[in-house]
Amino acid sequence: MRTANSLVRSIFGFSGSDIISLVRSAEIAYDLMFEQGRSRNSIMVTKDIYSVVVRSYREKSYSSVVWQIE
Repeated sequence: MRTANSLVRSIFGFSGSDIISLVRSAEIAYDLMFEQGRSRNSIMVTKDIYSVVVRSYREKSYSSVVWQIE
């Protein structure tokens, strides 16, 4: 299986922007759906994904993480 980093880079290319928050959100979504068995409809992006990414990077604010992911 490809890593989340290589998958995101294959979609968006090697840009100069910071994609680490997007990569982390893809890893979290994968974990929720395929390892924990949750359905897509039961996952709340702002609660289950964004908040976990923000806690992973304490030096970043919630709004900057959301901006980077979007």
